[in-house]
Amino acid sequence: MQLQVQNTVTKASSTSVPVVITTPATGASASTLTLSTTSLPQPALGALYSVALTANGGTPAYIWSVTAGQLPSGLSLSSTGVISGAPTSSRNFSFTITVTDSSSPAQTAAVQFGLNIPAAPPVSTPPLRSQRLRLQPHPQLVPRLCKSPLRFQPA
Repeated sequence: MQLQVQNTVTKASSTSVPVVITTPATGASASTLTLSTTSLPQPALGALYSVALTANGGTPAYIWSVTAGQLPSGLSLSSTGVISGAPTSSRNFSFTITVTDSSSPAQTAAVQFGLNIPAAPPVSTPPLRSQRLRLQPHPQLVPRLCKSPLRFQPA
């Protein structure tokens, strides 16, 4: 292809120069992939938890993965970017989540997260009161079951 520039006022034209126009590779994206989620809500031990991560740019569809550290036990990351489950242990967790787009070559973006899962608070119950039972013999059962009369005394 040849390109020639013409001045619209003077109508003077430049000499023709060869031009090659290229398009991005198939599936390539013009925008940079970013992981939009930068913080996570803190979960509670044993409580259901679900957070959808988000990404922008690049070429969808995205693939999500934990690339460093580990999620709290009881939580998992789906390939669609949802962290869900119920944490089963209490401590601090640090992990990196990476999103990869479907362009060729693929773009990646990663964010490091931290979650602190505190121990469950102790369960307190009111003290039980001691109670005394007052038993009274049934007048019809005592003669049938016992050869000698029973005596009950209050405690």
